[in-house]
Amino acid sequence: MTARWPVRAWMAVAAALAAGPASAQTPVALEDVLARMAEAGGRLTTLEARVDRDTVNALVDDHSLDSGRVYFEAGAENSRIRVEITEPDYARQSVLVAEGRIDVYNPRTRQVSRGTLEGPTDMAQFLVVGFGPGNAALETNFETTLVGEESLDGVPTTVLDLVPRSDQVRGNVSKIRLWVDPDRWVPVRQRLEQPSLNYQVVDYSEIEINGGLGGDTFDLGLPDDVEVLRLN
Repeated sequence: MTARWPVRAWMAVAAALAAGPASAQTPVALEDVLARMAEAGGRLTTLEARVDRDTVNALVDDHSLDSGRVYFEAGAENSRIRVEITEPDYARQSVLVAEGRIDVYNPRTRQVSRGTLEGPTDMAQFLVVGFGPGNAALETNFETTLVGEESLDGVPTTVLDLVPRSDQVRGNVSKIRLWVDPDRWVPVRQRLEQPSLNYQVVDYSEIEINGGLGGDTFDLGLPDDVEVLRLN
C-alpha cells in the first residue's frame, strides 16, 4: 500500500522546490554582495579564462572584436596580469601588467609600448577588477551601486556599477559595470566606459580558479631586437 503524506508535507516540499538551492539565491543588499566578493577574492591565487572583447567607438558605432586569454596571479604586495589576444590574427597582442609597469607587445611590428600605471596606459589593466584580493578594497577605490539582477544566456548574475574615486583613474575609465556569478562570486562580464563615451565589453568564460599557472606565463618572450616605445 502506498503511504499517504499529509497535505502539509506536500506543501513543504513544493515550497522548497520553488525556493531552489540556497546557494543560487542572490543577496539583495550591496553589503552582502561586496562581502562575498571579498571572501572569494581572498581565496583566489591564480586565474585563467577566455576573454572575448567588443571595443566600441560610440561616435560611429564601430565594433572591434577580438579574443584570447587572461592570466592573473595574486601576490602579497603586487599582482600580475597577462592578456594574450590571439584572434583575429591582425590584432595579436600581448599585455603584461606587473610591478607597477605595463608592457604592450605587438609581435607584427616587433614593438613593445612600455609605461607606468601612473598615467594613461592600456585598458587591459582594468580587466581583473572584481577578481582577487583587490575585492576587499572595492568600496575604498570605487563608489559602488547594486544595479540588480540580470540573466546572461540563461545564467543569473548580480550587476554592480563601480565609479572610480580617483580623478586619475577616471581619466582612463569613467565607470565599470560588472555582471557577477553568484555561485563563485567572480565577474562573467565587464563593461569599461571611457570619458569619451567609447566603451569595451568583455565576456569571461572557461574560468579556472586556483588551477596554477606555468612558470613562463608572465614572460612575454620579447625578441632581442624589439623596439621599445614609451607610453608615458
